[in-house]
Amino acid sequence: MEDKEYKLLFNSEDTYWWHNGLHSIALELLPLRHFLNKNGIRVLDAGCGTGGWLKKAKDFFWATGIDISEKALSFSAKRGLDNLVKADVINLPFKADTFDIVTAFDILYHRRVVSDTAGIKEFCRVL
Repeated sequence: MEDKEYKLLFNSEDTYWWHNGLHSIALELLPLRHFLNKNGIRVLDAGCGTGGWLKKAKDFFWATGIDISEKALSFSAKRGLDNLVKADVINLPFKADTFDIVTAFDILYHRRVVSDTAGIKEFCRVL
């Protein structure tokens, strides 16, 4: 994404229907959140962007966000998020079996992801 797009995303992510709907559906599809305490499940938000989903996920899970863009991570930090890592989805800097859930909303088609298959293999490795 272009730098100017990150600012637009940051300013609209809490109110735009697409993000609100996506985040609500994701929370409903993760029913374990109702039974386990906040720190019981480890979530990786791959391609966390400006941190809208990650901020919501942290209410229910121990969550880490990665993004290849320093600009995106700086916007995530403005949301008060601190468990952020600059990383590429095809080369995740985590040991195998680090996470219980990986979310990757709207990222695998981006031009900076050189192989969506390699990204999915990395997600499987860290699960």
